[in-house]
Order: sequence, then C-alpha cells, then structure tokens
Amino acid sequence: MAPTRQWLEKQAQALLAIGIDAPDVQRTIQWLLQRVPPNADPSTWVPTEFDLMEPITPNTIQDARADWYMRAPAKYKRLLDAPEVP
Repeated sequence: MAPTRQWLEKQAQALLAIGIDAPDVQRTIQWLLQRVPPNADPSTWVPTEFDLMEPITPNTIQDARADWYMRAPAKYKRLLDAPEVP
C-alpha cells in the first residue's frame, strides 16, 4: 500500500508533537518509506533489528559529533576532545 499525502502529513504531525524537529521528521519518514516492504502497510510495519542496522561511516560519526556539540550541556561539550587519562 502506497502512503497517501494525508498519511504522510499525519505521521509528520505526530512526530512533531512529540518534540522531534522538522529535519529529523523528514529524515525519519524518508527512512521508513525506503525500508517498508512493498506489500506492507507503513502504518503497522515494525522494522526488525536488521532493518535498524546501518554501517558506521566517517559521515555518520561526523553527524553524531556535530549533534553532540549542538545538544549537549555546556559542561559536557568538550568531552569528546578530552585526552584519555591513565
């Protein structure tokens, strides 16, 4: 079943209502639509653990690092750059 525009809007509104920001909402819906099996209902399909596994690349590390610096409390922001103490 192909999702309708109404379904897409409903999903976006639900994600926004729980505090997910707009770029992540768009990314989440796109991720879902890329992975939902052709004959599955996207409203009820639940991804398996294998669907959730994605390779870690330098880009994903960079994205996670940038996200950390944007969202972490000020006292923890430089934690990623701290040297290891023996």
